[in-house]
Amino acid sequence: MSRYAEGTSVPMERSRAEAEKTLMRYGATGFAYAWERREERPRHRDACECKGSGRYTTRREDGALQVDPARPCWREPKPFQREIILVAFKMPTPAGERQVRLEVPMPHESEAGTRAKAEAATRQRWRALNLVLKAKLEAVASGIATLDSEFLANIVMQNGQTIGAAMLQRLPEVVSTGRLLPAAGETTR
Repeated sequence: MSRYAEGTSVPMERSRAEAEKTLMRYGATGFAYAWERREERPRHRDACECKGSGRYTTRREDGALQVDPARPCWREPKPFQREIILVAFKMPTPAGERQVRLEVPMPHESEAGTRAKAEAATRQRWRALNLVLKAKLEAVASGIATLDSEFLANIVMQNGQTIGAAMLQRLPEVVSTGRLLPAAGETTR
């Protein structure tokens, strides 16, 4: 399956400028772009750690280690610096001005295979980000959706965290209990 704008030659800078123009056209009252590098570990399916026994040990999703004595062990891949782009904007709504922040991880050379492939994947990701912004903002402008519903996970709260980041931490609890907020008298963890 091919991805949107795969193989594009549009430079990242042009896509960033296009995102800014799109936001202005749909009524944004502020725009910010930034990037930062964050240390990450590769997410290889077979990544393992060698513990004292020298046996193959995988880390499960819950963080626990699982030993497979039938497989040889190799060391977990070294961490790398991933570039994260941040696109933020302010937009007026009937409920008041909203601050929205999208954090987009960029492809890394170790995942893409070569620097050239990582650069091509970065250009593609910027084009896809523009497509997402245009589609969501047009849905809002056309009355299909509201800004709050389209960008719910990306709305910035007073503490600087996005609603999505806060909810992802509690998602298993919310799904299992069916409650978004603690019951009266309960405290959150």
